[in-house]
Amino acid sequence: MMRNTEFTPVVIAGGGAVGITLSLMLARRGVSTVVLERELHPQTLPRAQR
Repeated sequence: MMRNTEFTPVVIAGGGAVGITLSLMLARRGVSTVVLERELHPQTLPRAQR
């Protein structure tokens, strides 16, 4: 069993435009975040264009 002693107050699901913007806005205010994204590479087109 692994134990992680680090604490992050905010977890953001999704590294799209909204998730990344939220992470940046919180970071500017001193709030640590973790962004979870299931894609391995950045997408070149918005999802509506797939």
